[in-house]
Amino acid sequence: MNFVIPLPPVKVHVRAEYLYDFERGHGDLVDGIWCSLKSHCGEAFRFETYLPSYGALYDKLPISAFLWKGLEGDDLPLDFLQIWDALSYWATVVEKPLLGGLRAEFLAKNRQTYGGVYLFTIDNCSPDPRIPDYGFSETAEDHKSFNVLQ
Repeated sequence: MNFVIPLPPVKVHVRAEYLYDFERGHGDLVDGIWCSLKSHCGEAFRFETYLPSYGALYDKLPISAFLWKGLEGDDLPLDFLQIWDALSYWATVVEKPLLGGLRAEFLAKNRQTYGGVYLFTIDNCSPDPRIPDYGFSETAEDHKSFNVLQ
């Protein structure tokens, strides 16, 4: 476990404005493939994404930078898509075979329910029990798992 974690190669669409500091590209989508995830304690997860048309890896994109083709109407802000910040610098990605491909729902901050298909889970925890982690990732009543839906 580390703060840079490989991800399953999920095809995504990147909102182009995230690639240009919100100065241009609004409304455009760029095809991409997730490569890795960074977990910085107290911040949003950051996704590294390969952009075939650019021939480049683009780093540090929040989950709100991504959109699934055909679902443009569900434009949710970052604090709806990732309610809790990363709980630790250490994380792991788990693909739960039993849940793979199943429809799931989540209750957002606006009290509306949104649906999707389960992809994988991000979990924060210390990689070594000898390394104390006094943050929320090791506290049973505060620990959170992050289930990623398409």
